Amino acid sequence: MVLLSDAVQFKKFDTRLVERSVSRGNLSSQELDVSVEQLPDDSENAVWVSIESFTQEGLDAEKGVSGSSQSHSA
Repeated sequence: MVLLSDAVQFKKFDTRLVERSVSRGNLSSQELDVSVEQLPDDSENAVWVSIESFTQEGLDAEKGVSGSSQSHSA
C-alpha cells in the first residue's frame, strides 16, 4: 500500500511539477540540482532524429520519392 506521504515525495521531482514545487518552497534549487546530477546517463538508449525527417521532403526521401517527379494536380 502506498502512503500519501510516499506518493507526494515521489511526485516532488515530477518534471511537470518541479517549477511549481520550487516556487512554493516545497523543493529547493539545490535539491533539484542534486537529483538531476544523480540521474543515470541513458543516452545509449536514445533514438536520434532530425527535424527534416518530420517534413514532407523527409517523408518523401524515406519512401524514395523524388520531389521533381511528383505531379501536383488540382
